[in-house]
Amino acid sequence: MRGAPPPRRARRCAARPATAERGAGSVIVLAIIGSVLALTAGLLPVLILFVHSQRAANAADAAALAAADALTGAVVGSPCDLAASVAQRNGARLISCANTGPETSVTVAMRILAFELTATARAGPAPEPGRARAPPRRARRRAHQPLGPRSGTCRAKRPVRAQESPMRSPGPHVL
Repeated sequence: MRGAPPPRRARRCAARPATAERGAGSVIVLAIIGSVLALTAGLLPVLILFVHSQRAANAADAAALAAADALTGAVVGSPCDLAASVAQRNGARLISCANTGPETSVTVAMRILAFELTATARAGPAPEPGRARAPPRRARRRAHQPLGPRSGTCRAKRPVRAQESPMRSPGPHVL
């Protein structure tokens, strides 16, 4: 029986080499599940804070509108008392309330997790068309500040001639 071929089952196993990758798919799936869970655990508090910051902004807006209604006489009561009650109903507490003329500015705070979120809102009549509100302080630019990447130099603007206008082409287009 020395010359007899090996049984069929032995031939099948001998043709396929034993590899170390047997069962690697389940390890990869577990790694993917673990990374998704870690990502979710990391992003969840950030998303919760974002949602609650929007709630704080909504509470500030509602409190400012209530105070502005009291200033105009549409609602009876003290503007800051109404703002405090509206902020409390929205889950926030009133930090400051300032009335200057027909407009009011309100700041509220909400405590979420270990953080205190604050939001500020202003309510009142819109500025008149000819009298726009001043831009925020950070948006103003002084005349002596340099333009562009060169420090200490200001680029002078030259007038744009009619043929250099961005609306007109300098010549015929070649297709």
